[in-house]
Amino acid sequence: MSDNALADTPFNHKACTVPGYEDCWVRFKTSGYPKRLRREWDSAGSNLTLEIITRYIEAWQMRDLQASLLEFADVRSNAIERAEMEKRADDMTLTAAERTKARKKLDGLPDALGDVEDAVIIWLIRTFKDFWLAELTAPRKN
Repeated sequence: MSDNALADTPFNHKACTVPGYEDCWVRFKTSGYPKRLRREWDSAGSNLTLEIITRYIEAWQMRDLQASLLEFADVRSNAIERAEMEKRADDMTLTAAERTKARKKLDGLPDALGDVEDAVIIWLIRTFKDFWLAELTAPRKN
């Protein structure tokens, strides 16, 4: 990428650094991060972590192991459904039968990011955390 292209790239646009996936990118929202997000993040399981991240993505270009592009809307709705079932499966106010039913549904749900290279998922998680906790809170240069 040339210096001019870098200068024109918004600070919330992040290019993937995983070898072989340089064409992938993500653009995060620049506002709407509540203070309670830190507590939610710290207590989240794997499904909830990805659901949290997808809440703060404006757009992306992501592909799976077969080089098929993933539609963000499909991945977002899948992340929401998986997170909801995970919460129900762990909700002690529900009966054991209701929790078991939720766990079975969760186990049967397809994972929209299941065919994405693990290194790309790790990049997405780290990039989001760096953006949210460091870059977003730092004063912007004009």
